[in-house]
Amino acid sequence: YSAWAKVRRNQYFYRHSALAGATFDFHGEPKAILKGRIVAFVLFGAYSFFSHFNPEIALVILALILALMPWLLVKSLRFRLHNSSYRGLRFAFDGSVGRAYRYWLWLPLGSALTFGLLWPFAQQRMTRFARTNSRYGNARFELDVTVGAFYRIYAMVVLIALLIFAASSVAATLLVTGGGIPLDAHG
Repeated sequence: YSAWAKVRRNQYFYRHSALAGATFDFHGEPKAILKGRIVAFVLFGAYSFFSHFNPEIALVILALILALMPWLLVKSLRFRLHNSSYRGLRFAFDGSVGRAYRYWLWLPLGSALTFGLLWPFAQQRMTRFARTNSRYGNARFELDVTVGAFYRIYAMVVLIALLIFAASSVAATLLVTGGGIPLDAHG
């Protein structure tokens, strides 16, 4: 019943989210959500099952999941936006499946080949693809965020992680060594 619960939850939150005095609405059908969940369950269940018994088949299933992922993401965005409305106008997603493969499969794989150095670039392009192909009625969404902004955010996260690691290392060293203070005060 989780698909029915998702529809009810979305309807509740949409109908209780107001903008300029009007609320949103969700029109999705639980059976469509259930079909999507069954597909996901079968794919991931098969991968999980075969990863224990036959890793070669599990790799084939994983490759199939990766190959289908951009198509599934496009279908998911189209469903979610088409079934969302504000003031009687529906949202929509017009992105092509071919471009989805470029942005949601090839760019992340290329990023992996560069050990993540291209990940901020890939994420900016993936986000821009999703946003600029979305619309409300006839009005298209836009995203004006540079690749540099994504790199700055990731650089800050890496810097904070390094600072936390350094502080943790110093604290652990001080705890292990007693901080240079003799533990025996008598001598």
